[in-house]
Amino acid sequence: MNIITSLQNRISKRLEETKSPCKTYKTMEAAEKVAAKTAQKAAAYFDVDYQFGNKDLDNVRPAKYVIFHIAKLDRYAIGFDQTEIMGRKDFAGGYIGMLAEEGHYTY
Repeated sequence: MNIITSLQNRISKRLEETKSPCKTYKTMEAAEKVAAKTAQKAAAYFDVDYQFGNKDLDNVRPAKYVIFHIAKLDRYAIGFDQTEIMGRKDFAGGYIGMLAEEGHYTY
């Protein structure tokens, strides 16, 4: 499955229901800046060693993500690989909707 096409389709469909289906960014650079910070934060949230103070934030492997263009908006969005985070051996559990609650799509 092409995850970028899938996310673009999901967001395009959601655009029929609402003007703002997720956070979007005017430039790829702006999206990248937010994605890098959020990927680190999300990974730390779900990392058991970080949660118990056995690992510094800098040592937490960031979540994987994709940045993609939404043609209908001429803006960029971010999709985070929630499945990869949940499959990590150091996955602590937690509120799975954390990234979606912040306005981002997950896959």
